[in-house]
Amino acid sequence: MTNVNIDSIVARLSLLEKEIGKAKISIATLQGEKNSIVDRLLKEFMVDNIEDAQKKMDEMKIKIAELETDINTKFSKLKATYEW
Repeated sequence: MTNVNIDSIVARLSLLEKEIGKAKISIATLQGEKNSIVDRLLKEFMVDNIEDAQKKMDEMKIKIAELETDINTKFSKLKATYEW
């Protein structure tokens, strides 16, 4: 091998080392964000994983739809009882 080949290999390895370092930092940052989200899910909704959070959200959507229907029904009854 020539010095040019060795130099280019060393340069490439150095570049890859920097990219690996950046990737490690990115992974650590994302892990911290994930931990923060899981902590918030636990505190606010009493769930500690995404699957349970999805189930909770689906339950809440159903409850919201039921409440909206109830509100609309009661509002219609009020309008019928008291002319506006």
